[in-house]
Parts: sequence; C-alpha cells; structure tokens
Amino acid sequence: MVPHGKRHSLRVWMDEDRMPDVLVHDRLGHALPGTGGTYAHVSPPMRAELVEALQARRETALAARRRLSASSVVPVLAELLDA
Repeated sequence: MVPHGKRHSLRVWMDEDRMPDVLVHDRLGHALPGTGGTYAHVSPPMRAELVEALQARRETALAARRRLSASSVVPVLAELLDA
C-alpha cells in the first residue's frame, strides 16, 4: 500500500460513517466545490465525531489483530496490543 492508497481507504471510511462532505473534503485537503464550499464550514463537533469514528475503527482493528495473536515482534504493534 502506498500513502495515496490510504487516502482512498480514509474516504471510504468517512463515507461509511456518513461524515459531511465539507469534513471529508477538508480532511483530504480538498476544497468543497460550488456554493457548498462557500457556505459550509467544518465545526469542532464535526471534528470530534470524526475522531470518535476513527478511534472506533482503530479499536476494532486492534481487537481483530489480538484474536489472531496477542503479541508482535514489531515494537509499536506489541505496545498497542498490550494496552
């Protein structure tokens, strides 16, 4: 996977979590086209909702990884699995 591929995954996750278009465009570094881009703005509650959704995905992924094996030789992953 290349960094740009991760952006595609992020977009799909945000679509699945029904994030507002203005937040999706902002997160991906794009401008929302049309009048939506003029009048729509990202709010702190929108950002908080995104953080919660991404954190839930992270926790789900770690739980799935723990079911495969509770340890890892990769230090960063081992620390996450231990937490």
